[in-house]
Amino acid sequence: MTAIDYGTCNVCDKEPAVGVASSTLGPMSFAYGRECLKANAEPYGPLVTMVAMCGGRANLADWVPPIIEGSLRVAGKSMEDFDADVAQETAELQELGAL
Repeated sequence: MTAIDYGTCNVCDKEPAVGVASSTLGPMSFAYGRECLKANAEPYGPLVTMVAMCGGRANLADWVPPIIEGSLRVAGKSMEDFDADVAQETAELQELGAL
C-alpha cells in the first residue's frame, strides 16, 4: 500500500499535511500538518472571515478563543494584528453587502 500525499498544510504552508479534515470554523475542509493539528490551529484568512461574519470576538462561543490563540501562534500574528484584520474584513464585507 502506498502513502497518500496530501501536499502542504493549509494552515502554515510549511509542513507536510498528514491528512484532510473538516474545519472547526464551519462546513469546509483543509489539509493539516501534525504541528498545526497539535496547536488546534486553523488557516488565518478563513478564521478572520469567520470572526468578522460573527460580529467580532465578543460574539464567539467559549470554545473559539483557544483556536484563535493557536492559529495566531502558527501565523506569527498578534491579537492586535488579528483584531485589525477582522475590522478590515468586516468593513469589506459591509461594503459588499454581505453583513
